[in-house]
Amino acid sequence: ERPVGVAGVMGGEDTEVSSGTTSVYLESAVFRNISVRKTRKQLGLSTEGSYRFERSVDPEGVVAAQRRFWELLHASCPGALLEDFQDVYPGKKSPRTVTLRLAKAVRLLGMPIGPQEAERYLSALGFSLSSVGDAEWMVTIPSWRPDIVREDDLIEELGRVHGYERIPEWLPEGPTTLGGVHGPYRRAQLAREALVREGFFQTISHSLRDAHPLDAAGEREAPRNPSSPAHDLLRNSLLPSLAEAAARNGGRDVHLFEMGRVFAPGREWNAVAALSNGFLVASDRKGETVPVADFFSLKGALEAAASAVAAKVEVVSPTAPDPRFHPARQAEIRADGEAVGVIGQIHPDVADASGLPESTVLFEADADALLGSKAALDIRSLSRNPAVRRDIALLLDKSVAYAEVQKTIEDAVGGVLERQWLFDVFAGAGIPEGKHSLGIALQFRKAGETFTDEEANQVRDRAVTALAALGGTTR
Repeated sequence: ERPVGVAGVMGGEDTEVSSGTTSVYLESAVFRNISVRKTRKQLGLSTEGSYRFERSVDPEGVVAAQRRFWELLHASCPGALLEDFQDVYPGKKSPRTVTLRLAKAVRLLGMPIGPQEAERYLSALGFSLSSVGDAEWMVTIPSWRPDIVREDDLIEELGRVHGYERIPEWLPEGPTTLGGVHGPYRRAQLAREALVREGFFQTISHSLRDAHPLDAAGEREAPRNPSSPAHDLLRNSLLPSLAEAAARNGGRDVHLFEMGRVFAPGREWNAVAALSNGFLVASDRKGETVPVADFFSLKGALEAAASAVAAKVEVVSPTAPDPRFHPARQAEIRADGEAVGVIGQIHPDVADASGLPESTVLFEADADALLGSKAALDIRSLSRNPAVRRDIALLLDKSVAYAEVQKTIEDAVGGVLERQWLFDVFAGAGIPEGKHSLGIALQFRKAGETFTDEEANQVRDRAVTALAALGGTTR
């Protein structure tokens, strides 16, 4: 008709026993331990009853406990009138049964136990056993042991009663490996060391943070109970933390990198990111020319990290521009032909919102994919024959990527091309608008014989003819 108390925690004030009480209604019950625990925490009310019910009470002991109370009450108050009781037990459950295999118990415990011993131990603990095979039993769990839910729990009981001191002692056996760091951890270590040699400082930041202009596109994972508004999202990029670290350190002449986990709905992965701006080395003398961080210096640091683990990395024109980067000054990082990251100059609007100079350059990539790729090894014996160099002054549209030039030369020249490199870029007086002049050096070498001047010129001419397909002409 009305509430008389908080079940399993405390009774109501108007139903407590007082000096005027003539009739007592005795309730002997069991309450769900999880429900009692939640109620007690929500109300902030801890009682002896809640302490007991939180830890589970044997439901089969309810009637026995009430009959014992009757016995004690009748002994102390012979004149008390006792009425019969009602037993309400909705959803009564059958006793739990667990299969126990002695062979598994012996294997996990590492000591022999006989079938008769196992039966004697478990029977003494109140378990009922029925044989279902050779040294295999179906064990019925008593109601007062809710902690026994699987076979391993029964094996633990056997070991406890039989005696853990009986387990024989011996040294571990098996193959051993050399100590140290191996696999992806070693590759990450080598990449970190390479970036440090390039003048970068490593940072370690919290994986929980707030929103930032340098966050990657896409949804963010949020913890159910964030510790603070500044840590309410799991990061999906390392760049925001690098930007904040750079801003705290003055925002200029900083070169930072980080390796860590980043998260997206349903997945997480290892990432590597770097930020660079300002002077690459300290300038101690007035008027001294000091190199400044730009796209190419950061690309060199990325290639150094990849080279440290013999990984193959390519920097090519982006297929889908990243809005965090300058639209005309960004590139895609590829490993094994797959896009794994982006490199470029920060977008001016993002730089302004982040408190960074617009000249700041950044890169971020999937570390596992980037460092796990493998460059094809080209192993040759040292040649006794000298190499021959030929230069090409190529007039070419600025819209043509230099990567296309490299590939065209490789395809045209073939295996005698030992090396090629760009040594000069010129645009200005005498160069048509929209074009630039590229100075490209080609180094040839043949195994077992020396190049003649005529042969070297013929090979160079093949490269020049192939470059004409890109619209290039020699000067």
